[in-house]
Amino acid sequence: MCRWITGVQLTELYVDTVGKEDYYQDKLERLFPQLKIVVTSKADVKFPIVSAASICAKVTSCCHMLLLAFPLRGDIVGRLRGTMCSTS
Repeated sequence: MCRWITGVQLTELYVDTVGKEDYYQDKLERLFPQLKIVVTSKADVKFPIVSAASICAKVTSCCHMLLLAFPLRGDIVGRLRGTMCSTS
């Protein structure tokens, strides 16, 4: 489930890649010419913001997997209330 955030002015994009950095750099620069784009391996080590985004993505993924695995279990859903996994 994706929700677009309004009012955010994106100016930079950092991509952690495995493979052809130049290929993805060129492709993204053509798609988003207004952005400063950095495509590199180990971006999570080089740029703290990439590390933070990676942690957020993993937590979000874990939460969704829990909710998918136990959709009707009140005890699981109850424990998630007030956490990053909260659906309410």
